[in-house]
Parts: sequence; C-alpha cells; structure tokens
Amino acid sequence: MRIGQKLTIAFSTVIFASTMAGVASVHIVENALKKHAGDDALQLADDIIRDIDREINVRIEDMQAYASDLLLAKEVVRSNQAFDKTPGIRDFIKKTDEDWKSKKKTPFIQGVLNNELSGELVRYLDFYRQKYEYAPFTEIYVTNRHGVVIASTGRTSDYLQADERWHQEAVKERGFWLGGVEYDESSGAVSVDIVINIYDGKGAFAGILKGVLNIEAIRSIIDLARSRSKYESMAPRLVDKNGLVIFSGLDPDLKKLGKDIRLEEFGEDVSRLEGVAGVLGGKRGFIFTSEGGDEILRAFS
Repeated sequence: MRIGQKLTIAFSTVIFASTMAGVASVHIVENALKKHAGDDALQLADDIIRDIDREINVRIEDMQAYASDLLLAKEVVRSNQAFDKTPGIRDFIKKTDEDWKSKKKTPFIQGVLNNELSGELVRYLDFYRQKYEYAPFTEIYVTNRHGVVIASTGRTSDYLQADERWHQEAVKERGFWLGGVEYDESSGAVSVDIVINIYDGKGAFAGILKGVLNIEAIRSIIDLARSRSKYESMAPRLVDKNGLVIFSGLDPDLKKLGKDIRLEEFGEDVSRLEGVAGVLGGKRGFIFTSEGGDEILRAFS
C-alpha cells in the first residue's frame, strides 16, 4: 500500500474557510477571478497535504532505519528466548502488567526502563531534540513477540501492549503501520502512532518498534502555510476520515477531554459542512458560499 493511501486515513482533508473581505470590497464577481482565487486556495490545500505526507514519510523511514539497529535486534531476540524458557509466562506477564500500571518499581521493571536499549532510545530522542529543537517523537518503545515492553524512553501506560487494538492491527502488516490521530495517554500529547514490525533471521515476527509522532510537527506545517497565505482571514481545518477536526485555525489548542482518549472526544464534527462531505468521498476542489453577508471561499483536498 502506498504511503499516500495510509495518510488519507489519518489526514483525509484540509479545509480552508477564507472570508473574502478584501475581494468583496472591490466587488470582484467575474468568474475568471473567482476561479483564480479558488485555484490558489486549492493549490495551498494540496501543498499542505503533500508536506504532511512528506513529514510522516520521513519519520517512517527514520523508524525503519532504526529498526535494523544491531542492539535492538539482539535485545529482541534475547528477550524472546528468555520468555520462551520462563515457566508460567502468562501469569508473569499479568502480574508485571499490574505492577507496571500501579507504578511499582520492582527490580524487573526497573531493569526494563534502565537497560542498555532503553538508554539508546533516550539518546535517539535527544538527537532529535538537539537537531530540531523539539522531539518529533514524544515516546519510543520496543516490544517482544509476546507484546510486552522490553525497552522504552519512559514508563508507558501499560507493560502488556498485545491486547491493544493498535498492536493487533499493526502485527498484521509486513512493513509498517500508521495509526490515526489520538490523545496518547503515555506521552500526554496528541499524536500519531508509527509502528515498524521486527523480524528475526528466519523472517518470523519477533516484536515491534513503536514511535509516537508528536502532531506539533504537522501543526507547524499548517501554521507556516497560514502565515504565507495572501488571505489574512484564512482558517485552516485538518479533518480526519470521519469529518472530525484534528486541527483548526479558529481554535488551534488540542485538549484532552474526559478519561477516554479517542479523537471523537475533542474533535468537532464538520462532516456535514459544505465541501467536507465531498472530500471525505475522495473529491477535491473549491466552492464559494455566502455566510452573514460575506462571501466565503472553501478549498478542500
């Protein structure tokens, strides 16, 4: 599957609602000029989707490259071998998961969080912080074949990951898996999951490498495009496949509401907004509407 197809799921559309105050003031009504304005806005929407696609594609390639790290591969194999030899492994995983969630600092848990691979993951994040002045990934961790954390940049919300829906979906993919936009409880950030499956020397599934991509990188792309737009009143909206707002120029703050971390809790439903329904169905284009006496240009891609 092409990366663009995966991104359509995560970022299905960008909506620009731009009040044409300056245009209206000189009474521009000619179809040719309207088409020119619409084409400009549509190109901007296309450019943002392309830049978001490129940003995530780069991060996926970074994760894929790191998944081939020799220390990572060695530790995944070592962990699987140790677990295969441990009697009552299911009970051990259950008890450790309970201790993990209870924030207990058992010798085993401390060993996971402070082992050599965890230290390397932390240094990996520090490299990004120094290079970009922020960390594109808020969290990175590795699980073994049993779906439990064997190394991490920090304490995740759970030790056992195999019972999570994202894990069950990701292990079915041969290459990588890209999640939707959610509030990540472990990292405390609105994010996108990137999962790279790890295989042993015989090609059998051995574990996963998961990076939680901070959506701040995507927000920066949209903010930059907004700052360069010729329309001062442009209000961008990044919308998911269900028509729920991920980012809005009208209200750029993404906040966690309630206990559940699903996007639906903080995403405004704009699926019925004129133009949105069409683009959710795979269309792109622009329309002019009238709201409160103002002429509104909406471009969607």
